[in-house]
Amino acid sequence: MLSRPADAASQPRRATVVAVLHELSLAARCADHIVAVHNGQIAAQGDPADVITPDVLREVFGLHADVITDPLLGHPVVLPRSEKEAQP
Repeated sequence: MLSRPADAASQPRRATVVAVLHELSLAARCADHIVAVHNGQIAAQGDPADVITPDVLREVFGLHADVITDPLLGHPVVLPRSEKEAQP
């Protein structure tokens, strides 16, 4: 019966997707939970705003960056900087 697949498709589903992304702003936009791994250990995990921070980016990636909040979507946006340009 054709109605069965349509019924199944209309039901909300809970799913977990594991993705490895190095485009940090995209990861923050797409994920509701981020795990940052450094040298095989979890360096930080949680909400994107709690993980995508200048301190975590410096520790995990050696990246000097400013992190701002997207004014429309509310997720963190990474602005890479040189070491001199990065705000303390």
